[in-house]
Amino acid sequence: IRGFAPTGKRFAVPDKYRFQPGEKRKRTPVAYYGKLITLCFRYWGPSLETVLDRLPTASCTEEADGRYLIKAEGYDCGIVMWLLGQREFLEVLRPEALRREMRETIARMGQNYTDSP
Repeated sequence: IRGFAPTGKRFAVPDKYRFQPGEKRKRTPVAYYGKLITLCFRYWGPSLETVLDRLPTASCTEEADGRYLIKAEGYDCGIVMWLLGQREFLEVLRPEALRREMRETIARMGQNYTDSP
């Protein structure tokens, strides 16, 4: 920039259009974005605190036998990768499209282990 001339005009962005990095960060468990979704899953893994730390928008209800019902928001691409990283300790309940994607991805992953190396 070699120079500028003040105009005296003010620039204003309505609050509903302002980027909120904290809100974005709360819903991004990994570096992949996508469509913002609300999901519900059952978790029974070794560390509920890890799940709640990773998903700050989560609300948790205890169920029987050490299982927890968790509702949270996340970006669909990133949340799938994170959910798959929880191994056999969770079951996605809603939305149905996410549940179906998890089932199909797990089936494709299983095919990686059917043939000998």
